[in-house]
Amino acid sequence: MTKKINKMSHKEQDNIPVSHEEFDRAIKALLNSPPRKIRKGKK
Repeated sequence: MTKKINKMSHKEQDNIPVSHEEFDRAIKALLNSPPRKIRKGKK
């Protein structure tokens, strides 16, 4: 999902409805994932 969101413009990101629960889950998933995967995702 992060790759798709990064390709979108900031306006499109604001229009995406995301609940606080989904947002928290995404953050926890990133924090719990290995550093290697996070680095690859940022690139």
